[in-house]
Amino acid sequence: MFLRISQAVLHSRNIDKTYHYEHFKMDTKSTFASSDYPLMRHHTRSNPLGTYKHERLEPPITKGTTKVMTNLYFHVSSGAEWRFRRNITNPSFRTNVLMLFDDNIYHHSKVFVDQLGQHAGGGEVDIFVPVHLCYIDMTIENMCGIQLGGQENRLTRLSTAMSGVAEIIVERTFSILLWTDFVYSLTGKMKLLNQLVDENQSVPRSPKIYLDRLLDGFDAGGLTKDQIVADVLDLFFAGTITAAITTSWVFKYLALYPDTQERAYQEIKETCVDGEVKLNDVSKLTYIEMIIKETLRHVGTPLTSRNLTEDVKVRGNMTIPAGTNVVMCFHELHHDSQYWQRPGEFYPEHFSPANERRRPKGAFNAFLSGPRICPGNKYAMRAMVFLIASTLLRYKFSTDEKPPKDLREMEYRYVFMLYPLSGFRVKIRQR
Repeated sequence: MFLRISQAVLHSRNIDKTYHYEHFKMDTKSTFASSDYPLMRHHTRSNPLGTYKHERLEPPITKGTTKVMTNLYFHVSSGAEWRFRRNITNPSFRTNVLMLFDDNIYHHSKVFVDQLGQHAGGGEVDIFVPVHLCYIDMTIENMCGIQLGGQENRLTRLSTAMSGVAEIIVERTFSILLWTDFVYSLTGKMKLLNQLVDENQSVPRSPKIYLDRLLDGFDAGGLTKDQIVADVLDLFFAGTITAAITTSWVFKYLALYPDTQERAYQEIKETCVDGEVKLNDVSKLTYIEMIIKETLRHVGTPLTSRNLTEDVKVRGNMTIPAGTNVVMCFHELHHDSQYWQRPGEFYPEHFSPANERRRPKGAFNAFLSGPRICPGNKYAMRAMVFLIASTLLRYKFSTDEKPPKDLREMEYRYVFMLYPLSGFRVKIRQR
C-alpha cells in the first residue's frame, strides 16, 4: 500500500513541500547570504556568434555586510516558482551537455587519486573530507567555470563548514523546540550557524553552463539576481555533500566487505585497458553501479514529504484529500522484505538486471521520481562511478570495524543522508 501511495503522490502535480520546511528555508536563506560575491558582475557568456558581457547583475551583497536573501531556496521552493525555475535549468542536465564535463571529472578524479597516496600504508583515515573536496572542485568548475583548487589548496575548512551548516539546518527542521527564533538563539546554534556561514563566504563564484540558463530567465524578467545565486548554491551545496557522503559510504562498505571489493576490482581490471579508467568505460562498470545503488538503498535520503494542494487518487479506490501533509519514509520502503531479498544486508545483487526487472517500479527511490526527481542524478552517477573505479584501481581499502549482522543497527546522524557516527575511517593500501 505504501508503495502505491508514494508513487501516486510523487507522480501527481503536488510538488509543494510540507510546512516544516519553512524552517529549513529560513536557515538556508541566511546560510547562502555571502558577504562578498564577485558574482556575475562582468560575466562573459558563451555565444555561437562570439561573446558578450552580462553587466546588469550587480553583486547582491556588498563587502562586510550580511543580508538574508528574499528568494526561496530552490531545494524547498514550491508551486509556480519551482516549476518556472526547474524548466529553466533542466536543459543543463541533458546528456549532450553532461558529456562536456568529462574532462573536468577526469582531472579532479586524478588529483584525488594521486593525493590519496599520502595516506596509503598508514593508519585509519576519515576519507570524507578528501572526497568532498573532489566533488566541490568538480561541481564548481563544471557548473560555475571556476578552478577553485580545493584539493590542491587543502581547503578542508570549506568542507567542514558546509557539513556543519547542513547538520544544523536539518536539526532545526525536525526539532519543534528549535522552530522559535528566540529559543534557537538561546541554544547558541544561531551563533554557530553564522560562524560556519563565514567559512563559506570566501568561495569565488562565477557562472558558466548552468547559469547561462538562469541568466536567460533573468533577461526575460522571470528571475531575480538573488534567485540565481540561490539556485547555483543549491546545486553546489546539496549536490556536493550528497555525492561525497554516498562515495565515502561506498569506500567504507568495500572496506567492511572485502569480497565485494575484490569483485568490483576484477570488473575494473577486465573492463579498463592500459591500467586506466576512462569515461567511456563508465557504462560498462555495471557492478560498481550496483554497489552505489545498494549504498543508496541503505543510507540515501530517508524521507521526503508533500503538502497536497489537490486530491490524489491511489489505485484501489483510495483518495487522499488536498490539505494533507504526506510524509514518505523511503528508508522503510528500501528495507521492506517484500521487495528486497536481504533487506538488512549489503547485497549489491539486489540491483542485478534480473532483480530490477522483478521489482515493482518505485520500490527504489534514491533520486525520487515524478516532477521533483533529482535533475542531476545522471551527472552524479557518472561522476561517482568514475571516481570510485579510478580509486579502486590504485588502492585497496580495509578497516578494523566489524559490520553488524543487520546494517539498520548501525548508529547514524542525519546530514541530508544518513551519516555514520563512527565516521568514514578506512585504511588505504596501494595495490
